Amino acid sequence: MDTEGLIVYRSSPAQKAQIVTFIKQNCKGKSTLAIGDGANDVNMIQSAHVGVGLMGKEGNQASSFADFAIGEFKDLRRLMFWHGSNFGIRLSTFIVLMINKTMITSVAKILFNIYAAGFSGSTYVTELAYVMFAVPITQYGFFNLFEKDVSFFNHSADEAAMPFKMCDHYAHYRDKWIKKIKERFALYAVFTLYNGTIAFYIPF
Repeated sequence: MDTEGLIVYRSSPAQKAQIVTFIKQNCKGKSTLAIGDGANDVNMIQSAHVGVGLMGKEGNQASSFADFAIGEFKDLRRLMFWHGSNFGIRLSTFIVLMINKTMITSVAKILFNIYAAGFSGSTYVTELAYVMFAVPITQYGFFNLFEKDVSFFNHSADEAAMPFKMCDHYAHYRDKWIKKIKERFALYAVFTLYNGTIAFYIPF
């Protein structure tokens, strides 16, 4: 399909959903987003990969069945290009941190069973120790909630007043951040193996 834009009007709810389904079937590898503000948009919103409902004069039917609810159409850009990209950055980093935390304890368990437990599967610490270990890990949760690659507190809500375009912010995350995480994951794994080994041998 070479069409860059399509305007559909005076359509039934079923026809709107059929259009989204047609695009999903014929544009492989593409994600669809449907936005609507009324009950007649519910089928379309549920058919798309991502559904956004607008709360307003038409009621809250669309927002009740959508993945995301916004107050005005202008909020769509901020939802997609700022909240979406910041969430992706936090989530990808959080996953790496949690994998590293799990690998450290797992490596220490494996070494303990090799040297002291005869591969019995025994654990080397009590449940209380696991709880105490988990306490500092809660900082990952705070990081996941409050970390912002770009803050909006110092800028106007108008995109023209910002020192960047929101679409550029999204592209930065998509093209650079994820790629960097993938390239460094092997390095993270090696570093974690080293930490787990040290964590075992020093007390042993």
